[in-house]
Amino acid sequence: MEDMDSYVIEYMIRERLTNARARARVAAQLRDANGPRRHDVVKTRFARLRGELVKGLRTMAGEISHARPGWTRIAKHS
Repeated sequence: MEDMDSYVIEYMIRERLTNARARARVAAQLRDANGPRRHDVVKTRFARLRGELVKGLRTMAGEISHARPGWTRIAKHS
């Protein structure tokens, strides 16, 4: 009788482990499908920072060119 009880307990443990693994796989797949991957987030942040840096440099270059007396800007005419 003890052999039967241990078999039933072992079966229940294995079944619970199988179910837990299946739930974990589904959760991981949903997480991957729903959210952006970390490297995409990092690339987006760097792209934004690059844009802000370029904008700041252009603004600074314009301010320097206006602040220097005697320097003129060269405009291209078509």
